[in-house]
Amino acid sequence: MPDADPLLDPPLPGSLAQLEGLDIAKGAYGGPRVARLSRTLRVPLDALSLGELRFLLSEGRFVDRLIPRTLDRLAADPFLSADGRPGDLLLTTLAAADPAWDSAPAWRDGLAHVLAEARARLDRAVPSADTELRDELDLACDRFLAA
Repeated sequence: MPDADPLLDPPLPGSLAQLEGLDIAKGAYGGPRVARLSRTLRVPLDALSLGELRFLLSEGRFVDRLIPRTLDRLAADPFLSADGRPGDLLLTTLAAADPAWDSAPAWRDGLAHVLAEARARLDRAVPSADTELRDELDLACDRFLAA
């Protein structure tokens, strides 16, 4: 087995870096966003926080690996707060997965279920639901639930 490269952070088992065969250089982060991305890619998938899931989805990274995990979390509570705002994970998921729906009907079915639950529970779960959340849910429901 070859010696490990001292300039690389070895990928952690079960992380996106390990699953995708990515080498991440130590300290070669161009700024806070890139540094966060590099650190998050090394977190094992099963240990990703809601904020890390939302961040990776917002970056459009590895959507195919993250959407099934995200939908499982959202099925339990569509209004999960990943970064401090109820429903922020759902809204990010809608935006990130949009280009992939046609090739992944199971995702579409899972999202339709989450959206139906969110719409039914919106006023109870988030009594002071802001206009953006309500508008985004209405648009998503019109698009996904009507299909």
